[in-house]
Amino acid sequence: MDGVLHTPLEAVPADANLARLVTRLLAEVDQLRAEVAGLRRENLELRQQAAYWRSRHADAVRRIAALEQENERLHGEIRKLQAERFGRRSEKQSASERSNELEDPADAKPKRQRGRQPGQPAPRRRDYSHLPIREQLLDLPESERVCPDCGLPVKACGTEDSEQLEIETDRPQFLSGIANGHRTLSAAEKSMQSAP
Repeated sequence: MDGVLHTPLEAVPADANLARLVTRLLAEVDQLRAEVAGLRRENLELRQQAAYWRSRHADAVRRIAALEQENERLHGEIRKLQAERFGRRSEKQSASERSNELEDPADAKPKRQRGRQPGQPAPRRRDYSHLPIREQLLDLPESERVCPDCGLPVKACGTEDSEQLEIETDRPQFLSGIANGHRTLSAAEKSMQSAP
C-alpha cells in the first residue's frame, strides 16, 4: 500500500485543484483493487494447497489405520501360532486337574519308567551337517611318547576319531577331532626292530 493517500482530506487546502485530487484518488483505488485481486488469487492458491495437504493427511491417516489393523491381525496370528507350538498341551494336566476324575484303583495301570521304553527304537541323532566343520588333530607331546611302565618309546597304532559340538554365542560349529593312538612295542616287534 505504497501509493495510499497519506494526507488526510481535512488537511487539503480549499483552493487546491479538486480534479487533480479526484484523479489521484481514482489511481489509488485502482491500485488497491489490483492489490486486493492479487491477495484474492494468493488466498485461493493457499486454500487449494491447504485442501491438497488436508486430503494427503487424510490418506496417510487411513493408511496408518489400515497398517495398524494389519499389524494387530499379524500379532494375533503370531500369538496363536506360539500358543499352538509352545503352549500347554491338553494331555499334560497337573495333578490337581486330574484329581477331579474318578477312577477305579483296580483299573490303574502300572506307572511307566521315564525315558526310552524297552522295544522302542532309539531316537535319531541330530543332523549337524549344515554347520561348518573345523578339524583338529590332537597328538601326544614328545614328553608323553614313552611307556609309563617300561620307559620305551611308543609306536603309533591308529587314530581315535571323535566329534564335539561347540556352541559359541557368535555362531555354532561342528568340531571333528582325530587323536593319534600310541602303544608300546611287543616283544616280537622289539626283536624285529633290533635285527640288523
